[in-house]
Amino acid sequence: FTDAFASFDRYTSRGTALNDNDFSRAILFLENMENSSEAEVMWHTLYVIAMKQQNLTLAERCSNALGDVATAHFLRETLQDAQKFMEKYNENPNNSPDVWAKLSILYGELATAENIYLEQGNIDGALDMYKKLHKWDDAIRLAEQRNHDKLDELKQERMSLLVQTGQFDKIGQTLEGEGKYEEALSMYIKSNKLLRIPKLLEKEPRLLENQSVIANVLKSLVKQELYEAAAEIYEKLEKPDIAMECYRKGN
Repeated sequence: FTDAFASFDRYTSRGTALNDNDFSRAILFLENMENSSEAEVMWHTLYVIAMKQQNLTLAERCSNALGDVATAHFLRETLQDAQKFMEKYNENPNNSPDVWAKLSILYGELATAENIYLEQGNIDGALDMYKKLHKWDDAIRLAEQRNHDKLDELKQERMSLLVQTGQFDKIGQTLEGEGKYEEALSMYIKSNKLLRIPKLLEKEPRLLENQSVIANVLKSLVKQELYEAAAEIYEKLEKPDIAMECYRKGN
């Protein structure tokens, strides 16, 4: 390993001052090595240098060698954006705002990427970013802030996805946030996230009027030995003796 790394280090010792010839020699050296943990370390080193130098072609090559298919695909898309920018404006592709935004996404700096899109007046770019990353709360937050005409469409998309994936607890939280308390209650029951129900009843005491539903909730809470939550509901039902008994069992 020491000899191999020393050979590799000759090609990379100047860090971000590397030129294309250095990169070519380093790649050729690594391609002639057998797959090993040592080779992986070297590919990663080369990837880091490539990203610092914004050599996205090399970074993509390194990602493929490391088996990081998602990053390689993302870098390929970024390279396509860079190419379009260069063809359209005849400028260095590293000056492309779309490339800046994509690199910010790659580094996990989503707020920076959002700001870059917004500075270009490209709110749809920011919304698409959040959608692709399944950051629906951020997408909806941004659409609300900007009074975007796709707000309702985004909410429907998120709800459809939650239903398809059976995320009933998340559906309940979404509905509760929209003031649809009865529907939220149904979702919390369906997801068996019963501990959310006492706070929901605090927000909307009218739900206590549905005696059969509340009775079933209480039965489930007691069965699961969630006595404190049951006690809170009994207090709201003005049944202090049963509430006190539940508190005792909970302690």
